[in-house]
Amino acid sequence: MGEVFCTAAWNESKHLQWMEAKPDRYVICLGDATLSHPRLHSIAPNDFELHQISSRFLYLPFTYEDSSHPDLQKLEKVQSEVHFRASDFMDQGIVLLTNYQKNLGISFLPARSCFGSLKGGAAVVCGAGPSLKEAIPLLKQHRDRFLILGCGAGMEALLAAGVKPHLAVHVDPDPLHRFSKTDIPLFFQLRTSHKVVSQMSGPRFLMAGAGTFPLEAWIEESLGLESPSDGGWTATTRGVTLAKDLGCSTIYFAGMDFNGPYAPGISRSTGPGGFSKYRFTWPPNWDACRSKREPHAHPVHGLITGFGAGHGDADAGFGHIRPDKD
Repeated sequence: MGEVFCTAAWNESKHLQWMEAKPDRYVICLGDATLSHPRLHSIAPNDFELHQISSRFLYLPFTYEDSSHPDLQKLEKVQSEVHFRASDFMDQGIVLLTNYQKNLGISFLPARSCFGSLKGGAAVVCGAGPSLKEAIPLLKQHRDRFLILGCGAGMEALLAAGVKPHLAVHVDPDPLHRFSKTDIPLFFQLRTSHKVVSQMSGPRFLMAGAGTFPLEAWIEESLGLESPSDGGWTATTRGVTLAKDLGCSTIYFAGMDFNGPYAPGISRSTGPGGFSKYRFTWPPNWDACRSKREPHAHPVHGLITGFGAGHGDADAGFGHIRPDKD
């Protein structure tokens, strides 16, 4: 398999030697290169060219010479986004099409019928990171003061810890984890695994996707759903946008580590190796890319205040886990 080396400054003696050591090596230079070579690509660091080069080498691993360089950071972000969007089309979209067909055969309500119903409320968006355990005592003690959203594997982690979330959010077309049967109200997308959706016996609410898969967007428009919106790459980031759409003015994070092992109670649904569902795309371990596609690579215990005024009861329960002020 080939590989791509990315640099912000061409060094002919160094980079040419590396490139010519193997016939399937390529160099991307974000700037001017003094050499013309069929495997050397000198590009400007604008969005169009970064997307073009990321798509051209979609299935090859990228190595970055200086991860602190702003232009290389920009390329790395674009490359990660291109990879994730391409994952929609792996297996010619069979997984997504199967989920569409199965999920359209069940009863559901449009998610937007709930939007604004919790205006001014407080929510805790829960992922499955190991730091979730730090919030469990507060969630148990103040469950009636917050809307608790169990997002993806976060739902299972909460149940394992003895906390039943008020809502579940699932978006993964082919999750790595086993999920319990439960009557928790579910917010999901057409792409969500139909096996997970069928196990949820409570009310189901269909959310619009990001609009990256044309058929999905067409079906959603036909159903009269809200316009497509980018809810991020994970169930937790989608949970944040859902809490905002529901009208919550204070949103807390719990278990949103983004880079590390899972909280107790999470079991994988695949065999050894665990990431076979991504076998047709590079890198095969999409989960390991979370630190690239999210702005944090550490536990996030935070409070979003940009959606409105603070919530008094919320401050009483979770105020001490706000980020330190600069």
